[in-house]
Amino acid sequence: ANGGNGGFVEVSGKDRLVFSSFVDTRAPKGRVGTLLLDPSGVCLYDSNSALCSGYGATFDWNLLNLGTTDVTIDTSGSTDDILVAEGYSWASTYDLRLLAHRHLDTNGQTLNNSAGGGFLLVAGWNGDTTVPGTTGSVGNILGGGHFVTNGGAFTAMAANNVTLGNITTSATNNDGSNAGDIAVTG
Repeated sequence: ANGGNGGFVEVSGKDRLVFSSFVDTRAPKGRVGTLLLDPSGVCLYDSNSALCSGYGATFDWNLLNLGTTDVTIDTSGSTDDILVAEGYSWASTYDLRLLAHRHLDTNGQTLNNSAGGGFLLVAGWNGDTTVPGTTGSVGNILGGGHFVTNGGAFTAMAANNVTLGNITTSATNNDGSNAGDIAVTG
């Protein structure tokens, strides 16, 4: 192809969603596209799916295509949460967005993207995937999770409170890269 941007892939589920597929929205001469997963309550794990009992969707970090697309995971219902049951490390220049209508629990876990992709975390999400923000009075980011971006931006927004651990956005590749911006509101 001579140009163009990557596509938009949406996978939805009213109550439950099982996702195990390969998605590649890269565009060699344009912007990467997005994979959107939008079930009810979401739990993310690395190897122990039993930690996610009772959630409408359980996603294995290893199957989320984090190296080939921006990934957005949002909850479809106003009382739905996102739980990071286990941490994960990967290398991607693409972003991860976790948008919870209610609470986002980072569970003290570490998410480490060593290639510069950014993070957007929203609790009390307003339902807008184009310009995510918060609405109402319900929504906390809790659990004291740790995040590493290696130059990518980090944004956390909550309708109420934000409780995080360490956030590291400094570039460690000694190529003159700058640290990513950090924005926390809540």
